[in-house]
Amino acid sequence: MKRRRFLKNAAISYGAIPFVSNPLAGITNNSKVHLFRYHHVVQITSPNIPIHPDNRLPFGWHAFCVLPEMNEPSVSLSFNSTDVSSYRNLWFRSCTVMDVRQEVLIEAYVGNTNQLIGIFDIRYPIIIQPFELAIPRKLHKKVLIEGISLKMVKGSTPVWFLNGNCGSDAKNYLLRAHLFSSVETKPSLENFLKNFYSINSVQQFGWMEGCVLDGLYDMFQKTGSVHIRNVINEHLSLFFDENNKLKYEGARSQILYDEIYGVECPLPISVIAKLYPDHPVIDLLIAYCLQNKNEIGLVHDGIVSTEGCYTLAYPLAISAVVKNTKEIANLAVQQLLLRHELLVKEGHIYQRGNLDGEVSFENWARGVAWYMLGLIRTWLVLQDHPEFKLLPGMDIIKNHYISSVLWSLNYQQKNGLWHCFLARPETGIDVSGSLGIAAAIAIGQKHGALPKDVSKQLDMTRRSLINYLTPDGFLTGCAQANKGGEELQEGGYRVIALFASGLYAQFLAAT
Repeated sequence: MKRRRFLKNAAISYGAIPFVSNPLAGITNNSKVHLFRYHHVVQITSPNIPIHPDNRLPFGWHAFCVLPEMNEPSVSLSFNSTDVSSYRNLWFRSCTVMDVRQEVLIEAYVGNTNQLIGIFDIRYPIIIQPFELAIPRKLHKKVLIEGISLKMVKGSTPVWFLNGNCGSDAKNYLLRAHLFSSVETKPSLENFLKNFYSINSVQQFGWMEGCVLDGLYDMFQKTGSVHIRNVINEHLSLFFDENNKLKYEGARSQILYDEIYGVECPLPISVIAKLYPDHPVIDLLIAYCLQNKNEIGLVHDGIVSTEGCYTLAYPLAISAVVKNTKEIANLAVQQLLLRHELLVKEGHIYQRGNLDGEVSFENWARGVAWYMLGLIRTWLVLQDHPEFKLLPGMDIIKNHYISSVLWSLNYQQKNGLWHCFLARPETGIDVSGSLGIAAAIAIGQKHGALPKDVSKQLDMTRRSLINYLTPDGFLTGCAQANKGGEELQEGGYRVIALFASGLYAQFLAAT
């Protein structure tokens, strides 16, 4: 059978035409002022150091690095000098593009002076993660004219950021280093979707990009938009070579080819299998699972986690349907049942554990979300198949899902969101975990899987989420990736997270 290849879109300009929420919103003092504008980098001076030969920047993109242990700033950036006098707010943004596993502080200065603008607090950044720093209004004009210099004052490893020296016509403009000015900070759902329906929502291949692709696909199913379908193809084209072999960078920026790095990796295959049921990566997933299951049928990579409910069982179930293979469908069911047995104890959901019974991350919001999303999505896929819906364990999966929904709603706050650790208010609201839980509930509600209506609870969530968007649609308030351990999750540190935008889209598509 001839393999279908992913399509590539024509270039889209994000810098040349600023977003405007509506045609009249930019009228101020009888002169037209855009609600916000991007000021791209025109020159970067940075160290020329090689990347470790085992690592690689994503997608062939270019980057600059900020070096540790330097007495003077190691990077300077200058911007196109557009007047910002009409804008009340100005931010400097830059996006990490290599794995870092430590806490880093980077000071930003006005040009080549010692006038401090502020400090980037960057902790355990993931690959492709925007960070932003608010610039005091009194420094707006100076920064635009003189630029910014960067100096690392905490940290022992270089930090790589996506190069901003590109002009204003790059597709990934929102991820490249830039200044962002706005008249007001009021966010809009329209700007979120414009941001999300682009290459600027891309993540590393694995659970993060899988969240994004599921969100894109769900919105494509809801709207029928050809543009969204093309964006999906544009994302997918970044991860495969001309022979449809998987090529990507792993969680540690390591170079990977035609392999699955672990249980958290396969989630993007769920959308690939739906759109391209003859794609060879489906066979790669099935082979990985058969090779890595133990004597009780559990597929794991040393750690047993709730991620596997969503990132493994769900794409495995879709693969079983497109291949019409009962053995693989049953294997998907077993992943959910075994993980429930190992990770749900005495009314608590633990994100991770091992075969010896040790568990951790008790009632962690994203861990709960992965468990719930895996249950409902896998059940719906198999329930739609005339044979697989009769598999042993299917009723148990549905009951586990209903129980998790009713249990999780006990911890929902008055603003419709959830704390980072559900039963521990001191850990603060986590938008990403809240969205995952809410999306899982909304999907079940949409498909009639719940015994009672929960529309009011979902409406509470919907009303709160808009407050966590930047004016141009990035999602803030998210707990960082958990490679910093439980301590980082407990401390209230929050970031922009593109994978959470995918969860947001899943929620919107289901409500």
